[in-house]
Amino acid sequence: MTAVVFIVLTLSGCLLTRVSTFKTQLCDYPNNFDLRIDEVVQVSMYNPVLLDTDVVFIAGAEPFEQNKADDTLEMHYVIEKQQIHTDPSSDIPIHLRFRRLDGKYRLEQGQVNKDLRALLNPAIVEYYLSNSCAIQPNLWRRSVEIDLSGLDKSKLPRRSNILEALGPPLTASSNGHMIVYEFRLKGADPDTSTSRTAIWFDPTDDQVLRVSTRYMYYEVEADFVAAKAVMKITL
Repeated sequence: MTAVVFIVLTLSGCLLTRVSTFKTQLCDYPNNFDLRIDEVVQVSMYNPVLLDTDVVFIAGAEPFEQNKADDTLEMHYVIEKQQIHTDPSSDIPIHLRFRRLDGKYRLEQGQVNKDLRALLNPAIVEYYLSNSCAIQPNLWRRSVEIDLSGLDKSKLPRRSNILEALGPPLTASSNGHMIVYEFRLKGADPDTSTSRTAIWFDPTDDQVLRVSTRYMYYEVEADFVAAKAVMKITL
């Protein structure tokens, strides 16, 4: 989530003040954010910066549902897993809560209402968040490169962890060393709101070697062998 927020807002050429503030907060991650990974995944922002309009811009779609009450705005997105047989239990609900500050709704909490503990290791997530401060975007190439050399690859999810969290993939290569998942935002245009994630494994079919994700005009390539990740916008 943080990676997408940072690259999209930075490379879009707008909202630079909020991006700069958000990045500064990442430099002091423990005092600005609280991360909880258990039955749900929850990130709280102690000093909210991002606006509701920023979130819609990043997602490329309006929320499936939203509610306003006093100084609070709640947005609900649902990520639907694309599969041969529809299974609502595979959906990933996302709940976003905004607080009105200075007349604008700012994101103070994001929550993924699905147990993803098998997939998300807190050490990996916190490594990325605490190192996001050092990211320098290449505005000419519309990309961001992240050094993964300090990442403890033993903390990466195994194939069994991925299947436990996300269920069976949509497709797989003939040798099974590459699997593909597709997801779509519920209620959004299927032509623009479908993401595709491919995951490659080593010959033992257990260790993740590379992950490639594409959504709208966003692309993320993480190569754990080369120890780098590249996020870019293709227009």
